[in-house]
Parts: sequence; C-alpha cells; structure tokens
Amino acid sequence: LKIDPKSLDAAQEMRRLFGRAAMNDSTDDGGGGGGGGGGGGGGRAERGMMLKRNIFAQAKAGWPRAGSGGLSMTLVGEGQSEYGTEFKFQHSPAYQDVQRQFMMCVLSMDPNRMISLLHHNPYHISTLLQVSEIWTHQRDHTLAGDLLERALFAFGRSTHSTFVFLLSPPSNPNSISLATLNHPYLSFRHFTNRELFLSIWRYIHNLTMRGTFRAAASYARLLYSLDWRRDPYAMVLALDYLLLKAHQPQHVLTLAHAKRWEKRHNMIPGIGYSVALAYMQIEEDKHGGRGGEFILAREYLAKALRKAPWVAARLWQVLDIEEKMGKRIPSGLWGRTAPDTLSNLLTEIYVERMRELWGAADAMKILVETAEIVRVAPPPLVNVGEVHKESLGEEWQNWGEGEEMVDEIPGNVARHVILMDVPGITAGLTRGWKERVGMVYDPVAPKDAI
Repeated sequence: LKIDPKSLDAAQEMRRLFGRAAMNDSTDDGGGGGGGGGGGGGGRAERGMMLKRNIFAQAKAGWPRAGSGGLSMTLVGEGQSEYGTEFKFQHSPAYQDVQRQFMMCVLSMDPNRMISLLHHNPYHISTLLQVSEIWTHQRDHTLAGDLLERALFAFGRSTHSTFVFLLSPPSNPNSISLATLNHPYLSFRHFTNRELFLSIWRYIHNLTMRGTFRAAASYARLLYSLDWRRDPYAMVLALDYLLLKAHQPQHVLTLAHAKRWEKRHNMIPGIGYSVALAYMQIEEDKHGGRGGEFILAREYLAKALRKAPWVAARLWQVLDIEEKMGKRIPSGLWGRTAPDTLSNLLTEIYVERMRELWGAADAMKILVETAEIVRVAPPPLVNVGEVHKESLGEEWQNWGEGEEMVDEIPGNVARHVILMDVPGITAGLTRGWKERVGMVYDPVAPKDAI
C-alpha cells in the first residue's frame, strides 16, 4: 500500500506516452497569472505555496494565486489508532462561511452562481467538485480534470508533514525500521475527509479517459490505502482492471493472493478471472509480446470457471462469442446466473469493465478453449446465496468494515455503483439504496457519519 508520489504524476505519463511536444509546457510551471480569479496577484506566501512540491498534484500556470482558504490537516488525538496513524482535514471559520455560501448556491440550482463563487474562492473543495461535474456533463473533460487537479492540489498543500512521510516509501528502507511506520488513515466518517476520497475517485475516472492508466492505478491504490478496512468506494472492484490496463500484472497477483483480504476476495466473483489475465500479461512479456501456451493463465481460469461459472456465461453473452467465433456456449455454462443479488451486481460491474480486456483475441481464445474442457458443477438445488452468507459469517455483514447492509448490498458497493453511473448497472441497485443517493458533492454518506 506504499505509494511512490512520482507515480501520481499524470503529466509525466502523458509525456512518456505522447511526447513532450504534445503536452502543454505549462503543466508544472506553478504560480502564473490570475486565470480564474481569486486574488490574481497574490503575495509572497501564496507564491511559495504554489511553487512548493505537492504530493497529489502540481500547480499549473494560469491557476489563481491564492491560499487554501482555511483548509488544513491535523492528527486525530495522538494520531495512533488500530487502523494506522489517523489524520483529519478541518475547516477554519472562514472556510465554513464559504461552505455555507456553497450550500446556498446548491439550493439555488443556478450554475452561474456556483461558478461565480468559485471565481472568488478558487480552492474551495466542494465548489471545485460541483463545477467539475457541471463541465463533465457538458463533455468538457479537460476543464473538468483541471478543476479536479486544483482540488487535489489544495488538499496536497494542506496535508500534515507526517502524513506525507508515512504515505511515501523511505528512499533507503534499510535506514528506517518499516515495522515502526504506520500507514496514514483517514476516516470516511468525516465529511472533510470524504471530499478527498471523492476528488480522487473522480480524478481516476478522468485519467482513464486520457489513457494515463499508470497514474490512475496509483491513485486507485492510494484511495484504497487511506481506509482499506472499510474501502468506502469498494476500490477492490476496480483495482484489478486499472492495474491490468497499466500493465502491472504483478500487483494484481499481490492483491489477489494477500491473506488479509482473502475473505473479501472470496466474495468477488471476477477476481479469479483477472488473475488469469495477469498471468497472460506476464507470459506475453516473457515472450516479447507474442504470448505462449498461457499454461498458468489457463490453470487459474479453470479455477475461476469452477468457482463462478456465471461470470464466463455473462462474458460469452456480452462478447458475442457465438457470433464472432462460431462457438456455442458449453452446456455447463448455459443458463448459469449469479446465485444472489450481490453476486449478480458484482458480476455486472466486472463484465462492464473487463469486456475490453477479455475481448482481445488471445484472451477470448483461452476463455473459449478452457470453458470447453472444464467440468463445471451443476447449480445446487439449495439457495446458494444463503449458504454463502452463513459460511462467511460476520464477514458477509461487514463486506467493508463499518458499512451497513441494505437488501444484501453493502454500502461501499452501492457507492461504487452510483459513482460509476452506468445505467445498466445502476438499475441493479435495490430501491433501498436508490433512495439514499445524496448530493453530487457527498453521494451516499455513511450512516455513521460525523
């Protein structure tokens, strides 16, 4: 869960992918002109804050020179908790006053009023998130991403020095006892922390649209690490996809085989299929991109097919394998469906993301060949969903620690689906969760929110 801050630099990845000439050379040139209001000239202190290296995002020329407006981070108590070293973002009285103005803008439902508020408070997080969504709906993803970067920049320059130290791996691990290092922890219960979670989630989506998957995968690992026991956005459902798109298959294997997450992963029907794809990537690298026999990939795919055959059945349907390859679905997969509401939702999430990777020629070929030879047990006559819940005990009720269960769907999975905003998947949410959807700047706040 340690993150190298350099891997969060999307601009660096863009330069690697498309060349320096394709990039705006102002990306890392902090402290430029007004560019959006909010104190264009700025003082020496503001200029220093703009130029200082930031763990989340670097300042851009054209961004307003202004202070944080009263956003800061503090240690909670003495910082130590059973989850790690706990931190919390906090708002000054002046920041809280801007927050009240923001709420009035939300109630007015006037986007021009919201944009005006941002002009005068260029680093107010809730306003940045709201205006970013306005531009996203207008399909201006470049400007939407710029506002998300500004939000992350505001968070980054407000972080506690200890937070930055704990988040980054030491340059010389031998000089520091890793056993004494606690990972930073941000409780999702605090609204001030939830804004960082939401900023990172939306930025990950923006990065995937740009094709910068290495940065997106690093931000996903960061988001997962900040509260991995609760995993409030169920990032474990997206990490395998992002890591595979970033061509980091070894991270997928580490994630899938980690003992501490074993019970949670047992509930994710697609994880075994992703392990097979990871072994495919490893073998392709070994053979210079040409692929090979994919022995390990086939082995793990066979295990996944036996454990969750309904995932393969859904892939067969979505990829239209019968039409493309002239292969009818094997009898063991025909008519197979997920055994319960949650498994069905998780399958739809997996297939929606991974259809691109499984649609590649080699991947589709081994899926078909393995499915044709693997003996899949027939569906049980009993309600396997109830048996599954009983076998997992409290782990089923606490799919993410502290998350409530409504209609067999845990809060973090519901939050994940709502933020994905894919109509076909959102339709799978039960009425109990659809009625809980909150505002754009704080969707599905936890029941134990502070």
